[in-house]
Amino acid sequence: MQRINIKFMPTDDAKSSQNPRNLPVVSRSDSKGRPTAKERRDITEALRPYYNRGFSSQKVSQLLGTREFKPIKISDRTVRVYFKEWTDKALEEYDEDFIVRDKEVKARAIFALEEDLQYLYDVKDRISTILEAQWKNYRNELDKNKNYGAKPPSLRVDERLEISRAINNAIMFKYQIESSPTIDDKLREQVRRYIETTKQRFIRQTQ
Repeated sequence: MQRINIKFMPTDDAKSSQNPRNLPVVSRSDSKGRPTAKERRDITEALRPYYNRGFSSQKVSQLLGTREFKPIKISDRTVRVYFKEWTDKALEEYDEDFIVRDKEVKARAIFALEEDLQYLYDVKDRISTILEAQWKNYRNELDKNKNYGAKPPSLRVDERLEISRAINNAIMFKYQIESSPTIDDKLREQVRRYIETTKQRFIRQTQ
């Protein structure tokens, strides 16, 4: 039958430096076999402060094994098992949280790009409508008034090409975000600046 003896460390500076927060000391009289549930709780309570403070498993094993009052005989390997379990759990929780947050960031970026794309397509359609009306008026002027000296309307080629490039850029950004496992800070900043300047560049294109 395994027994757990628990004692509290003295509070003087010399001894408390080896035992953060004067936690209970765990000493197993028999190191054979798996620890009981109570032993695991006691060991966890003794080890956790050292883990939180970044102590190595080897150092913790040494500190606990050289106590003046009822040392804890726990191997470096056993300490590593506990430390690894806590690290794996922390990483798993961090990864899950990171994935959720990254999905939210990606979704917002994609939504913003789609809004921008809709705006650009509206501008493109509006320019096409304006050009169609202008050329219709020009042809009517030629047919009715025989005013062959009338100046034809501008095709606004440069503006239309610029809008097409902006649309292509938005589509490329959207594809990059959708196909990437994560959205890094550089890409997010590029998207932000792109969206910020797009409407300013094309605000007068429909006039």
